[in-house]
Amino acid sequence: MLTTKEHIKSLYSANQKIIIAAKEAEKLKFLSLNSGVEFYQYKNSDQGGIITPINEENSSNLVKINLVPNFVLGFLISSEQGKQELATLIKWWLESSNQKQIPSYLKLTNQENPLALKSEFWQLIFNKVSQENTNIAQRLARLQKQYWQLRSLYENTQNAFTAIESFLSQAKLPALQLTFENAASREIMTPKPTQNPHQLKQLLPLPGSGLATIEIHIAKIYPRTMGKLNVSVVQTDDDTALGQWSIPYENLREGWLSLELPTIAILPKNDVELRIEWHTNIGPAPSLFLGELQPVPQFRTYADGNYLPRSLALRLWTGLPGSRKVMSPYSIYTPEAQTKAKPLAQFGYLGETTISQIVEITPNLPTESFKHICINQDLNKILTHPRDEGLTMAMLPFSFPPGATHLSATVITEKAEANVIEYGMALIEAGMNPKTCCQEQSPELNVAFSGWITVNPLEQRQIKLAVSPAENKFYHIVIATKVPQGSSSKLGWAYWLNFLIESNPELLGEIKN
Repeated sequence: MLTTKEHIKSLYSANQKIIIAAKEAEKLKFLSLNSGVEFYQYKNSDQGGIITPINEENSSNLVKINLVPNFVLGFLISSEQGKQELATLIKWWLESSNQKQIPSYLKLTNQENPLALKSEFWQLIFNKVSQENTNIAQRLARLQKQYWQLRSLYENTQNAFTAIESFLSQAKLPALQLTFENAASREIMTPKPTQNPHQLKQLLPLPGSGLATIEIHIAKIYPRTMGKLNVSVVQTDDDTALGQWSIPYENLREGWLSLELPTIAILPKNDVELRIEWHTNIGPAPSLFLGELQPVPQFRTYADGNYLPRSLALRLWTGLPGSRKVMSPYSIYTPEAQTKAKPLAQFGYLGETTISQIVEITPNLPTESFKHICINQDLNKILTHPRDEGLTMAMLPFSFPPGATHLSATVITEKAEANVIEYGMALIEAGMNPKTCCQEQSPELNVAFSGWITVNPLEQRQIKLAVSPAENKFYHIVIATKVPQGSSSKLGWAYWLNFLIESNPELLGEIKN
C-alpha cells in the first residue's frame, strides 16, 4: 500500500478521515467542502494500492505504508463499483490490523439530489461520530478501572517489597561474596599535575545486578596534600549513578579503599562504568595501582584521552538484593535524591567493608595466645576481648561523616560464664590520641565519650553518643572494653555490632545545653 511522501504525516494525524474509491471521488468531492472531515481516495494501479487526498492528482514520489492509518471513520460508498474498488484496501486492512479496528462501510443511497445526498452524508457522520464517542467513553471507563486496579496492585507490591527488604535486612543471610579481584601489579596510575581535575573511567567486568561494594587500591599518598577523590558508579545505558562518593585526600590510606552502595543493586544485567576524578588543591594527587595487562580492550582503563594497556586493580563484592541497607561515610547525594520523603538517606548502618577497615589501637602482644581484636566471618561484629590489666581498644577511622549527630552501637558478651565487662565508645578528631580518649569527657581528649557502661553476660545493650554536626570534619569511632579491677577477663567474648549513624537536627539545642 502506497501514499505520497508529502502526505504521509497527515494520513496518520488525529484528524477524522473518510476513505472513498477513486471511481466515486469526482461525484462525492463536494462533500468535503467545510466539512471538518478529511477525504482520501483509494485506487488500484500497476504500482499497487494508492491512498491520497481526494484533491491529489499526482501519484509520483510514493512511499510505502507499513501501518494502517489512524482515526479513519469509515469507507464511504455510493455504488457497488466503489465498493468493489475498495475490496483490495479492505483485505490489506484485515491483514495489517486487528479485525475489531476495521472501519465500517458508510453507504449513501440517494444518488440524484446533491442536497439530499449531503444531508444523508451528515446524518451518517453524526451517527458514526456518536458511536465512536460512545466506544471511546466505554474504553475510557474500562481504562480508568484498570488504572485503579493497577495502582492498587502497584502499591500492594511496593508494600510487599518494603516488608521483604526489611525482613531480608534483618535475616542472617550469607555475607557478601568477593566475586571479582584484579590484583595490583607494580604499575601505578598517577594523575598529571598539569591536568586538574583529572578523570579516569573503566567498564566493570561484572553487570550491575547484585553489585554491593567496589574496592580500588590506593598506591601512594603524599603528606600535606589536599583535595578530593570523587568516585561514581554509573549505568552506561541511561547514565544513572548507582553510587557516588567523595573522599578527602587526608582520609585516604595506602591499600584497599572500600566504597559501599547504600543498597545492593537491583538491576538488569546492564553494563556499569567506574568513573574517578581527582580534584587537587595542594600537592601531588594520590596514585592508584593498576592490574596486569588487560587482553580485553573494552575493560581497559581510559585516561588522558587514551586507553591504557591495563585495567585498575579492583575488588568487586556482590550480594543478594534487598538483604541490607548500609551507608558509606563518603557517600554523596544529588539534589534529586534528597527528597522530603527520604531526607536522611545518607545515614544508616555502617557496612561490612567499612567495619573491615578497623585499626587496632592496642594490638596483640607476642605473649598473648589469641587475638583480642578481630572481626567475625560475617564481617558484621567486632570482637574486643578485654585484658586482665589495661584496655582493649580499636578504631574505625573516618567513619562518622559530616552532618551526622548521633551514633549508636549494640554490645553483647556472648559467654554466660564470663564476668561483667565495661564497654566505652568515643568520637575523636584526626589529631586526638585514641589511647586517652576513653578517660573522661573533655574537649581536649575527645569529641564525645559514652562513659563506661557495665554489661552482664548475654545482656544486649545499646551505647549512644550525640554531638553537634561538623560541617567538614570526619570523626574516628573508638571502641574499648575492660574488666573491673580485680576481675578476670576469661571468656570475655565482647562483641560490637549494628553501628548506626543518624542525623536529628531537632535535638541540637538539647545537645548544646
